[in-house]
Amino acid sequence: MPGRMNAPDDRKIITRMKIKTLVVGPIDTNCYIISEDKGSSSFIIDAGEDLPGILALVKNCGLNVKAVLATHGHYDHVTAAKGLKDALRVPFYIHGSDAFMVSHAAQPLLSAIGHGTFPAVDPDGILSEGHILSAGGLSLKVIHTPGHSPGGVCFYCEKDGILFSGDTLFYADHGRCDLPGSSYREMVVSLKRLFELPDDTAVYPGHGPGTTIGDEKKRRLF
Repeated sequence: MPGRMNAPDDRKIITRMKIKTLVVGPIDTNCYIISEDKGSSSFIIDAGEDLPGILALVKNCGLNVKAVLATHGHYDHVTAAKGLKDALRVPFYIHGSDAFMVSHAAQPLLSAIGHGTFPAVDPDGILSEGHILSAGGLSLKVIHTPGHSPGGVCFYCEKDGILFSGDTLFYADHGRCDLPGSSYREMVVSLKRLFELPDDTAVYPGHGPGTTIGDEKKRRLF
């Protein structure tokens, strides 16, 4: 597992997006709360296991959360999704191929493979390739990147040159492909797609420090 989160060098990024990071849960998942530079509209990406901390940050920053988004359905990225959905009265979005992972029916399976359980949550919307999520001045495009999980996605802000890569792409690594539903073949295809983005795209991964597309292209990850 990569180390704790250090954001990419912001001096290299001209951005109109504010990004706050909470490292949460037992395996240091990066939960991102992104908002407008001059507004309060925001999204929460990958709500891992720290509901009180996430809610406190939202309140202290005076943010108007529009939705909770999941890059994929693994427990460490969705543990607080139900609590946030209820407390903030906002929708929760996940890709259709991973929606079963957050359902009540998935709880026995998660326990069986040692992942533990978490509050099941009903998605209010299903993400798909090319889906645009907008709130105020924020705009994220969904890129479907299966490999780590069937419904893994990345969220791309072309305007600011920022990619939230979930567990598809890390600093000097890619997501595991030895889990149920994982596929190394699909991971390679997904990474090739991401490597078509501009080299200076800042990557904010699901775990560990940030990086850029250009740096990861040089590392020959597959």
